Amino acid sequence: MATIADFIEELQKSTYAFRQRIGSLTEMQQRMQESVRPFLEAQERLRRSLEPIVEMQRHLAEIAAIARIPEVLSNKLSEIAKPAIELRRQLEAVAWPAFADLAEHLRKLPKRTSDALLVLANHGWFLDLEMPLPALWELEKALQSGSVEAAQQALMVHFRDRSSEISDRLAVEFPQRAKLLKTAFDAHARGEYELSIPVFLAQADGICQELIGVQLFKKRQNRPATAAYVEAIASDTFLAAVLFPLAHPLPISSTAHQRGGDFHDLNRHQVLHGESVDYGTEINSLKAISLLNYVADVLKRDSKET
Repeated sequence: MATIADFIEELQKSTYAFRQRIGSLTEMQQRMQESVRPFLEAQERLRRSLEPIVEMQRHLAEIAAIARIPEVLSNKLSEIAKPAIELRRQLEAVAWPAFADLAEHLRKLPKRTSDALLVLANHGWFLDLEMPLPALWELEKALQSGSVEAAQQALMVHFRDRSSEISDRLAVEFPQRAKLLKTAFDAHARGEYELSIPVFLAQADGICQELIGVQLFKKRQNRPATAAYVEAIASDTFLAAVLFPLAHPLPISSTAHQRGGDFHDLNRHQVLHGESVDYGTEINSLKAISLLNYVADVLKRDSKET
C-alpha cells in the first residue's frame, strides 16, 4: 500500500519534471527570439529603404506599385509569426499537461489532511510518513467519533513496530546525535520511559533548530515560533498541509496558562522542568518517538526541497 512518503516522492518528481519542461521551453523561446531577430532587422531595413520610393510613388500616383509593397511586408510578417505560433503550440502541448499533473497530486491531499494531522497532534501523536494515506483518515475518524482508546492502541502498535527502524534512520541522518539517540531508544526498549522521554523531547527540539534554525517549543507572542516558518511556505499547499501542526499551539508545548488544572497530556515543559513525576509510560514514550520522527523526517525533506 502506498505511503505518504511515496506520495511526497511522486509529487516531487512531478514538480521537478514540470520545472525541467518550463526551463526547456524558456531556452527554446530564447533561441527562437534570436532566430527571428534577423528577420525583424531585415524588415526594418526594408521599411527604411522603401520610404523614399513610397514617397516618390505617392507623388507620381503609381497605385499599382504601392499596392505591392504591403503585400511584400505581409508575407514577411507571416514568416516572422510562425515561430510564435509554434511556441504557443509547444506550451499548450507540454506545459498545461504538467500543470494538470501537479493539480491531480495536490487534489489527493486536500485541506482535510491538515485537519486530520491537527487532530492527531492534539492527542499527542504526530504523522509518520510511512503510514498509508487511508490510515490517516481512519485515525482522524476514530479520534473524532470518540473511539480514542482504539485509535491510541493502533498508534501504539504502529510506533512500537517502527521504533527500531526510526532509531536506525535517525542515527544515520544525525550521526552527531547517534549516541544520545541510541541511549534513549535503548532505555525505551527496557521500559525505562522516565529516561527515554526527556531525551526524545530534547533531541526533537535540537533537530528542529538544526534543520530550520527555530526551536521547536519556543513561543513568540503566544504562538509557536515554528508558525512563521510554516506560513512562509504556505503557498505550497501540500507542504503546508504536512507541516500544519507546527503552526498551531499543541498540548506538547502548551504553557501553564494554556494547560489548565485538568491537564493530563504529555508536556515538554512539565517533563524537563520536573513538574510532572508520572509521565513515564509507554504511550508517552511512543508519542515522544512520533514527535521526534515527525520533526526529523518532515523538516529534513523540506530542507532538501528548498
